[in-house]
Amino acid sequence: MDKAQTFLDTARRVIRTEANGLMQLADNLGGEFAQAVELMLGARGRVIVSGMGKSGHVARKIAATLASTGTPAQFVHPAEASHGDLGTWPLPCPARPRLAGLAWCPRLQPR
Repeated sequence: MDKAQTFLDTARRVIRTEANGLMQLADNLGGEFAQAVELMLGARGRVIVSGMGKSGHVARKIAATLASTGTPAQFVHPAEASHGDLGTWPLPCPARPRLAGLAWCPRLQPR
């Protein structure tokens, strides 16, 4: 088998794997997703997205995507939030999706 065929086979396998993952994701969407959408649609200010570690990298991308599509959004690292960065946001706090790995802070708790 030549290199070109190996590359094509690998690409097809990866695409099929990712497509299968998206189908599983679609099948597993539940009430939590709807709640997150309702929370963000009801936000009167910025959507604050937070996460730590790998979840933090994903949270940054989510905040950037929201901002680039017209929803005011900002990423904040949970450790920074717990050391004063939350003081810059008006109360009540805006919508704040949290991803796994969050260092809990009372102002990040759902109300």
